[in-house]
Amino acid sequence: MCTALRRYAQWEILADRIGLVHVHNRILTRLFDNIQEEVARDLGREDGANAWREMVVDLYKVVNYDNILKMLELSGRFGGRFIFTSVEDNKVNTLMLKHNQGPNTSAFLAEALKVLLHKTGQKFEVVETQDQLAITVSPGEKLNLRERRPSVTIRPTVDV
Repeated sequence: MCTALRRYAQWEILADRIGLVHVHNRILTRLFDNIQEEVARDLGREDGANAWREMVVDLYKVVNYDNILKMLELSGRFGGRFIFTSVEDNKVNTLMLKHNQGPNTSAFLAEALKVLLHKTGQKFEVVETQDQLAITVSPGEKLNLRERRPSVTIRPTVDV
């Protein structure tokens, strides 16, 4: 019962407030499989600038790196779209979003995260594979504000 109450208090109320709806992963995968990559990227940029930013602000009042991490952890735990992990090593954070929904979902998530992380000024790099993202963040380093788009590397899927 405690888990159900926590989910309701931490996720369901927020989801209702910002207009999130539940859609089965199989349906999302089929939808993303049937759009062009650039459309997925455009949708990701739009969602990152609007819904994801709104989620961070609604939960934590300020868009900063720590609050983005908290939002990703909450989304991974209760949202069901991806599994989120974060590892810090030698002053570099590696964020992983594993989703198993194909390359267009990776493109969507990458663009949404780039929009949010760009707002923090943190230097980062995004690596996309078919079923996950790896984002390397250097919290002590700042982006060159003239950089419009941080680098993205797309690597073929390798089963580990």
